[in-house]
Amino acid sequence: MVRAFQLLHLSGFTVYRRAETTPALVAEMFAAGEQTFELQGGEQKTGNLWISVLQGRSLDHLNWVYEPLRAMQPTRWLQQCNVFSWLPDLSSTDSAGDRYTAWQEEATTGVVSFEARRDRADEYGWRNFGDVHADHEQAHFEGHHTLVSHYNNQFDLILGGILNMAATGDSKWAELYDPLARHVCDIDIYHTDEDRACFNGGLFWHTDHYVDAQTSTHRTYSARNQKPGQSYGADPRVSTTTRRACCTIIF
Repeated sequence: MVRAFQLLHLSGFTVYRRAETTPALVAEMFAAGEQTFELQGGEQKTGNLWISVLQGRSLDHLNWVYEPLRAMQPTRWLQQCNVFSWLPDLSSTDSAGDRYTAWQEEATTGVVSFEARRDRADEYGWRNFGDVHADHEQAHFEGHHTLVSHYNNQFDLILGGILNMAATGDSKWAELYDPLARHVCDIDIYHTDEDRACFNGGLFWHTDHYVDAQTSTHRTYSARNQKPGQSYGADPRVSTTTRRACCTIIF
């Protein structure tokens, strides 16, 4: 069984024999076939797989992988321990507490929740699932379709989700930071030691503002957004010393 099968894109299994008496099971991240999957420079993809070795039984005993238990400390206990000195007192009836509670509800439920925003931008699939698109830029977008640009690592929503879950005890925040952390580990970190030292292992910034991410996906700049006659990001024609770096950030 594979958790979040459709979202994380573990796409198939193959059973074959490597030798006369040696069967093998292969889990395919990207299924062989007519469709082509392309990893951009520095990307990787990981997944989890659970295998049952019990014969003659259903897989019901693995249903827990879809909703695993999550250990949480009570918010009141965190307040008493002063783990986070800023934790609000949600039992308070002052206006600040009311505003915080209202914002929490909007962020985790309803039409402006993170989940609803993910649906609007179709932020799914093996490369995109977990990231948050910058829908606040829609207000100044000149087009008519839903703008999809990516936060990437400009804002630490992982830490924000953890802190808000600590403040409220609401496990819905884990539905934001858990897939986002997995996305960042695989896609938003530049996994290489073959580029310039200042780039290797670095974090990719917000994609180009107020335009679609286009072919850059999560790599900041797309050549499709470059205006004629204007420099943009980096130019592979500048010199041979910069060409290698340019190729890693413009797609």
